[in-house]
Amino acid sequence: MTNFDRDPATGLNAALAAELRAERAAKHMTIADLAERSGVSRSTLIRMLNAARPISVVPLQDLSEVLGVKTSCLLARAERRLAADQEITPRARHRQATPA
Repeated sequence: MTNFDRDPATGLNAALAAELRAERAAKHMTIADLAERSGVSRSTLIRMLNAARPISVVPLQDLSEVLGVKTSCLLARAERRLAADQEITPRARHRQATPA
């Protein structure tokens, strides 16, 4: 899997969505509040947080500003999450293929 994937539910987009969800939860912010303060519509925000829609740069910048986190920091964390997920997946497959 590459860092760029057309399916928003996989790859870097999914990892970025997970980071945004974690940051929102850490800030105890509702979806409605984050949507209002960022200018991203509630329905679009929900789809982005669920990795059902690609997260583009402008909304990402708006969301990260409201969350008080640098966009570059969110991207770096998402890249680390993706790398960790990719590292775990081959190990899990190997364990499934190896008889007990």
